[in-house]
Amino acid sequence: MLPIDDPDKAARKERKQKEAELKDVRNFLAFERTLLAWVRTSTSLLTFGFAIAKLLQQEASGPGEHPVLKAVNPVNIGMTMIFFGFLGQVIAVSNYVRYARMFGKTAAEIYLNPSMIVSYVVILLSFSIVTAYVVRQIVV
Repeated sequence: MLPIDDPDKAARKERKQKEAELKDVRNFLAFERTLLAWVRTSTSLLTFGFAIAKLLQQEASGPGEHPVLKAVNPVNIGMTMIFFGFLGQVIAVSNYVRYARMFGKTAAEIYLNPSMIVSYVVILLSFSIVTAYVVRQIVV
């Protein structure tokens, strides 16, 4: 007697395969959202670094200088925050690339992704700011 093929079995197999593909897509999109969250956090650190540096710099130049501001240079606090924004962004990009390769994405899909392009801009901006500050400190 020949085995009879179950038509429902083929449909279930196809459904499971589609569900697995959708699961991979959902996981990749979760990693994409994680990268964007890191971009948002790093950008916040950059802007808070600028704001704190300017606010504390104005406070330090005021008439009643606070004793803490005598000991700590306000610009150093801001530059530290900007540096940590840069560092967080670099870590986020490296994690994203690693996971994207795990999902079999091509180099063009990884590196020319709009999220990555925004990340590049944040990295270049923060790196140039920190580098300019360090060079200015060395030269002066």
